[in-house]
Order: sequence, then C-alpha cells, then structure tokens
Amino acid sequence: MKQHSSPKKSSRRSFTKSIASSLAAAPFVAAYGPSPQPDAEATEPAIPSNTTPTILSPMVFKDHIPPFAISDGSLEIEAHGLRPDPQQIPPNTGSIPRGWKYTAEINNKFSLGRVKLIVIYESAELWDNVVEVGRDLSGSNTVVKISMERENSSGPYTPINNQPQLVIKSAIDGDKTTLILESDVKLGEGKRTHKSPEFPRTKYLHPGGYGSDGNALFRISNVDVDGVDLFSQLPPGDMHRYRYKAIVMVWLKPVTTP
Repeated sequence: MKQHSSPKKSSRRSFTKSIASSLAAAPFVAAYGPSPQPDAEATEPAIPSNTTPTILSPMVFKDHIPPFAISDGSLEIEAHGLRPDPQQIPPNTGSIPRGWKYTAEINNKFSLGRVKLIVIYESAELWDNVVEVGRDLSGSNTVVKISMERENSSGPYTPINNQPQLVIKSAIDGDKTTLILESDVKLGEGKRTHKSPEFPRTKYLHPGGYGSDGNALFRISNVDVDGVDLFSQLPPGDMHRYRYKAIVMVWLKPVTTP
C-alpha cells in the first residue's frame, strides 16, 4: 500500500531508480546501513573465521541483518522465524488494541538491544535523502511501539487512534527467549524470504484496512522507544518535507546474568 501523497508523484518512478542507483553505489548494504560494530552491537556471538556458524536455535543471527525489519510503502514486517502464536485465539474485532500475536522462539537469553529508524526523503538532494536515527536500548523489559497514520480524503495524514498498531518485545522463560510481535489486525499470509533451515525469515504484509472504505493510504508515524519518538529527532524543514519510505530495524542483545 502506498504511504504518502505529494506533488512529486509523477516523478516517483525516476526518483525510485535514482534511489536504487545511489544505494547500490554506496556502502548501504542489506540492513540499510553499515554493519554494526561488535562493541556497539551485541546481537550474537562473534563467529570465528573458518568455523561452522553457531546455531543459537533453529535460527542464526547475522550482524548486518536485524531480527526485525518493518518498512512502509507497502507496510511489510520481516523477522526471524516469526509465526502466528500457536496459542493465539482470534480476537473479536475491536476487542483489544492489538489482538493478533506472532512469536518466534530462540535459545539463550536475549532482549531488544538497538533500534534504528531510516527515512528516505523524496524532496531532499540525492546525496542527502537518507537520514538515520538510532537508539540503544537498556533493560530486559523494553518494548518498541510503532504507530501509524492514514491519509484523510487525499489530504493530511491523521493518527489511526491513540494506541500503537504494532508492538515488538521479548520475553525470557528459563534459557529460551520468545520474540513477540503484536498487531492491531491479522497480517497477510507469511512469505518465507530465506530458505536455509538455520536462518529462516518470514515477511508479512500489514493490510491496513483503515478509513470508511477500508483502503486508506497509511504509513508509519511514530516509533516509540522508552518514551522517545524517533521521528521527533529527524531534521525539520522543507528539504525533508515529503517522506518516501521509512524503515524500522530492531536488533537483539544477549542478556547476561550477574
């Protein structure tokens, strides 16, 4: 689903090609940014050279690929091994803010470790159209709350409601960690994006379903991390007025016991 309207719609195709070319030419790899440094990003144990990768569960974490990646444009959610919670009871419509739950289990103890917001702008200069805002997380009970807004009669965007539509968190039980994604609507059927058994990834489409016709354009509007909205830290002004795409990435960190 498209996520914005602007006077520059007629040039979106050429702009997209320019974006793709610039990203391909820059060191802007699969995670939409440089690989995190080991001391700043501890999402997995370092893998020594010439050895077999360590399998933490049925899945492996790779430094440059976050376990969670959410992007708008069409709102897509990609995550390690995420599946509908087997204990999920389909909620009554509107009964609770986020009635749909998706989970993945991994061995060892992990918590949410770092969040990065990437915003690609349509009206900025080509060499300055990508802005990153990152935030390190502390504490094992941290959650990331993602809110969305919808377009109002081809006019300004307005919040869906006063609740976040997506929540990402983790829960530790013994020596296992459960990654949890809560959604306000049932996500579209999951598509496997990586087929190796040790590194499963699944991509889901958030269908939206907002507005009187259930088909309003919508996009990410707020990424709340420990009470701080990462969008509030983006540069202001006309240069960054029209947003083309937003990407939210969440990494994990091992939980060490005293």
